[in-house]
Amino acid sequence: MQCKIFDVLPSVIKLINTRQHANRVPQLITIIETIHFVTMAKPQLVTDYLCFRRENAVKFLLELEQCFVHQELGIKFEIIEFFKSVLDPQNDNQELIAKLFFSEILLKLVKDVVAEANKKDGKLQFEFKNMLEIFFDLLIYCLENHLELMRSFIIDNALIQELLSIIEPDDKLIIIYFVRFFKMILLKNDSFLTSFLLEKKLLDKVMDLYYIYSEKTNMVVSSFLSMFQLIHKQNLKKVIIYIGEKQSEEI
Repeated sequence: MQCKIFDVLPSVIKLINTRQHANRVPQLITIIETIHFVTMAKPQLVTDYLCFRRENAVKFLLELEQCFVHQELGIKFEIIEFFKSVLDPQNDNQELIAKLFFSEILLKLVKDVVAEANKKDGKLQFEFKNMLEIFFDLLIYCLENHLELMRSFIIDNALIQELLSIIEPDDKLIIIYFVRFFKMILLKNDSFLTSFLLEKKLLDKVMDLYYIYSEKTNMVVSSFLSMFQLIHKQNLKKVIIYIGEKQSEEI
């Protein structure tokens, strides 16, 4: 089977990833770009590999996940673009591939990103903040293209709670990235997700972040105002009523 060529990639990536030399980064970028190119040019080859050689495919994807967490920003970007191409809803056997990705890769990615954020002791480095932007971009892509799986993932793995745990009140960029993702959840107007957000008082926690910045004029406030405009435009009645009651309590 042609897709056996991918079996050697986990070992190759791991070897390069653990070496400390000047050519490591360009080597990894070249490999990942090549994989991405093959995925775009021969999607059937890659989907066959992910579907019919699951154990090896998981090893391969996990090595990429580790590269995303620990390598430079350019590598992180290429990996996320590859993950998106793998999750393209137009691919054959997409349901099987998406389930594999959500259960084996995305869950570990979330845990590793949260763990790395906690290591920063509330002082996230600029490059790490840029990495979080790419990470949230992947979450939004998953939400837009795999709503049913993402719904279960958000609820079963306490995703919103995990993401809120890494936000400090002065992390403006992180708040903006998070609000963008939260807004997309609301935009789906999914009854299960909306009920979950309200019952777990997660919208309260998001509103608490807004009140910290509500007297200021900056990008954080703009991101919240964009979310409120969306709520009004889409006439999300349950959310509107809930926010109204919450605001009355604050007054």
